[in-house]
Amino acid sequence: MKKISLILTLLMLLTGALRSATPESKTYQGSITHIVMKGKPVQPKAETMQTFTWDGTSLSGVIRKMGKMPGSMHIHLAVKQMPDGTLTTTADTAGEAHLPLGIRTPLYITAFKGSVRNGELTYDLALRGKWGPMRVAVSYRFTGRQTE
Repeated sequence: MKKISLILTLLMLLTGALRSATPESKTYQGSITHIVMKGKPVQPKAETMQTFTWDGTSLSGVIRKMGKMPGSMHIHLAVKQMPDGTLTTTADTAGEAHLPLGIRTPLYITAFKGSVRNGELTYDLALRGKWGPMRVAVSYRFTGRQTE
């Protein structure tokens, strides 16, 4: 009986230690600006207000509509935060585009620069994707404040 109690106690301590080692997700709400699609600037619309989550190792969020984009971009980008708050990535992809008819295609990173400082997340992301013979290039800036 003592062995079972000891094992249960150790399991509870281990579970607590693992939870405390996992970074807490933070949500940032803000706007997408500096949108360029196919080499042409796109005027932001009200729909560009977005929410992104930063969990200490990745950025994630869904961009439902940007310009004349026929679908949505599901961003999930592995990033590393440097001591000065700068974000870097060595990932090749930043998620995928969800297009009509259930088509999904990867979004390849061509450039990324970002930071998390003083409750503000800012990043610039340039992507390229393809769907059959169509090639698409898009870039944007997200700036958001941490929500409570």
